[in-house]
Amino acid sequence: MSNFTLKGRWHIDSSETSRHFVGKVQDPGVTGLRPGDVVTVTYQHQHDRFVGHTNDSHVQGGYSLEGMPSQTFVLASFLRKDGVVGREAEHAGEEQLWGGDLYDRASLSPS
Repeated sequence: MSNFTLKGRWHIDSSETSRHFVGKVQDPGVTGLRPGDVVTVTYQHQHDRFVGHTNDSHVQGGYSLEGMPSQTFVLASFLRKDGVVGREAEHAGEEQLWGGDLYDRASLSPS
């Protein structure tokens, strides 16, 4: 696992499937990225599923870090590091610090 931090902001409303975060690398961890690199994180939606016996649906999906092939790497989390997560994190305005955990799929495979 490797932790990394980006400074940037979300683009597009949170309800849109094309929503993405564009930021500059602040702390690359052991991702192979360099400080100052500009990268994009997207949330890739999968199909809805129905929860229980109600008509409530839940969107599933996962994050993808540009330049890190999803067949090789898993971006397990992507969270705000310098403030409140929620509506406040969705506003397109000043840049925010966000970061995540990146796993190499090879390290997750049973031996």
